[in-house]
Amino acid sequence: MLKKIKKIFKIIGFFISVYLLLFLFTAIAFKIHTIANNIEKSETVKVYPKNVTIMGNNHVSREEILLLAGLDCTKSYFSLDTKQIKLYIETNRWVKNCFVEKIFPNKIKILIEEYKPAIIVNSRKSSDKDSDYSLWFAGKDGVVFKKTFPLENKEKLPIFYIDYNEVDKKERVMKIKTAVKELKLKPKDATDV
Repeated sequence: MLKKIKKIFKIIGFFISVYLLLFLFTAIAFKIHTIANNIEKSETVKVYPKNVTIMGNNHVSREEILLLAGLDCTKSYFSLDTKQIKLYIETNRWVKNCFVEKIFPNKIKILIEEYKPAIIVNSRKSSDKDSDYSLWFAGKDGVVFKKTFPLENKEKLPIFYIDYNEVDKKERVMKIKTAVKELKLKPKDATDV
């Protein structure tokens, strides 16, 4: 009988120990969660524009990237969303790809991959009423990525004409690729396109 009572007390003791450990674990987890929320709400850890490192930008200025990313002013480190910052930066037509990394406690690293223009495409899209001529930058892969503006052609790229109404997208890409290859084969002093 005494053995049964000892066995019952051991079982009760085991369950009380498990209960106390679970209670202690829950209390610690709740306290950690409360501390983390207080730190986030207090905004004591801030990212300043000077703590943002930007690499790979040639056509887009640092100030423009900071403005696009929303990092042109002081922000709470914990409220920054790297995926959102990436999407905002990639709205700039020069930006092909972007990588954003948060480095604790208060730094942001942004790596930019820009398109490299190889040619300017003079295109014509016509409707029933009128024709619209415009100049666009295109890469050596045939991808047209950004409309050009006056004085933006600093590299003095050659201009290639294509009529959007006469070719489909695949054929247009192939024609641009071919034009880039042929222009690279010509001597540098050749100006006719």
